[in-house]
Amino acid sequence: MAMNIPQLVGRDVSIGYNGIELYGADEIRQNQIGYSISTDGVSLVGTNEGDWKNEWLVIGRETCCGDPIFIDTSGPEFPVYTAAHGEGSWSPYLISGSYIGLLRIIDQLVIVATGREYPTRMEVNPMTQNEYDAFLDQVGTLSGLQDIYFWALMISDEEAGIGPET
Repeated sequence: MAMNIPQLVGRDVSIGYNGIELYGADEIRQNQIGYSISTDGVSLVGTNEGDWKNEWLVIGRETCCGDPIFIDTSGPEFPVYTAAHGEGSWSPYLISGSYIGLLRIIDQLVIVATGREYPTRMEVNPMTQNEYDAFLDQVGTLSGLQDIYFWALMISDEEAGIGPET
């Protein structure tokens, strides 16, 4: 694993039923269990398609389903991925072209999530289409990606009819 990993920042943000938990540097080692190492300390890393890769480092999780958020330490800007757990193999999905981009997205997510931290708060303070669109425009810029489906789901407000699944 690369030794020039950025300083990892612990941060939590919730919006409705969704959210992201980023681990602080002191939580990183213990949160590799089940991904790169087993509870017995045995490596789970492999080189085959669908195996957990040596250069992947779990830095957090998506809180609704518990899917890992991880960086690729071999990339110069530490691209950030998620992948569904419990599928028998790993299929990474890029959610930010860089770790710094992810932190900037989280800053914007905090703004949109304020007053909507729980489902009941989202119900009394529903997302507007303008807020949804503006956030996704920022995500596209900050992530360096065109595919921002992960973020569209993260802030969707089904009750208000806003989001990709509505």
